[in-house]
Amino acid sequence: MSVSSSIKDTLIEKINALSSTQTVYGYHRNNPTGFPAVTVVANNMDGEFTSTAENRRSYSYEMLVMYPVGKDIPEIDNLPINEKAENVISETVEDIIDALDDDFSLTGNANALFSQAADASWGFVDYEGGIAKACRITVVVESDYNVTT
Repeated sequence: MSVSSSIKDTLIEKINALSSTQTVYGYHRNNPTGFPAVTVVANNMDGEFTSTAENRRSYSYEMLVMYPVGKDIPEIDNLPINEKAENVISETVEDIIDALDDDFSLTGNANALFSQAADASWGFVDYEGGIAKACRITVVVESDYNVTT
């Protein structure tokens, strides 16, 4: 298994263990079966030389947390579904970030040195069932590769 896949699997396991998530996918899914739904996909990988024997690799993952609000972006005065979506997404995002902060070394994954503090951006996304309130969480996990000579 690749380092990237191994780290992604650990992230999925960590998110799946949270009581605030309904479904977690390791790929983009346009028709989730439960909400809040979370997708985890590889985003980027950056590398740099740290010494003549090691390379540092930074694996970036994007987690998309979604909760449905209807077929159209809801009006501002349509508060019940907006408030519910906002509250559910807020709780889920906080739980995910807390889980990452509490275990920044991703215990049990020998490939992960540590994860950086996560970033998040809010908005709406289209999915098969309509519009969902969403938050994109970006996390970067550092890993070292030992160069053999």
